[in-house]
Amino acid sequence: MSDLPPRLDSLHVRVLRISRFNGMSVLVIAGLGVVFSLLGVDRFGTGCGMLAVAAGMMELHGRSLVLEEDHRGFAWLTGSQLWLIAVITVYAIGRIQNFDLKTTLQLMPKDSLDNLTQAGIDPHDFLLLTNKIGCIILIVVTFVYQGLMWRFYRRAAAALGPEDGAA
Repeated sequence: MSDLPPRLDSLHVRVLRISRFNGMSVLVIAGLGVVFSLLGVDRFGTGCGMLAVAAGMMELHGRSLVLEEDHRGFAWLTGSQLWLIAVITVYAIGRIQNFDLKTTLQLMPKDSLDNLTQAGIDPHDFLLLTNKIGCIILIVVTFVYQGLMWRFYRRAAAALGPEDGAA
């Protein structure tokens, strides 16, 4: 059974469904990140994960307001996207700046290190570069996806307008 009131138009229903999926996805992924960061005694990752969990909670709170037909919920929905962009960007930049090369080299199988060396590739340089590329990809994908979500919520807010004058 759906928790959606039957009188809502299709855009309103779409906002509610997307925000539930997106908010829950952020909560689950960030929550798992927090658990793994705690297990690895990674304070920076734990902190960033907890801030990302807050973004998911913000989105779900905005959804609950929109479900009650309170237009202020759209501020929470759009704000959660910008918050998550900021958190993930800070996390990725922190990972670039504080990459633990020594531990990563210890965790790599010797065969992999030997293969890189035989191919004429310095394992240190390779790992630093792949870390940087991975973090940059994370930032770009985050900006695109969360930016599109932000735009969707902004357009939906404008299209639906405040019903009771609350903005």
